[in-house]
Amino acid sequence: MTEPNQDPDRDSRIVAHIGHVLEEVHLEAIHRKRLRRERLRRNLKWMAIMLALSLLAAVFAMLVVYWGSVFRAYNPQHYEPKDQSRQQHLEQPERDRQKEGP
Repeated sequence: MTEPNQDPDRDSRIVAHIGHVLEEVHLEAIHRKRLRRERLRRNLKWMAIMLALSLLAAVFAMLVVYWGSVFRAYNPQHYEPKDQSRQQHLEQPERDRQKEGP
């Protein structure tokens, strides 16, 4: 119960103060949610950019490897001997067949 020297409006002021504090807490929670959503949106944007750059870098790396192997590989269609004597030895049976033919 109320004591005789207490202010009669004290209870209503306390209730009003509690209501005000609860409203501020609620607004802060809403503000925190909004900030969290904005931060998430900003982070998702940068994550998408980094993913796209990573994919482009992977494609570029594959192209570099492909073109490097295309230009580096030497694969002649016929046998190329290392010296002249070996070449003459390999061509001799072919010349003999041409002489014998027609």
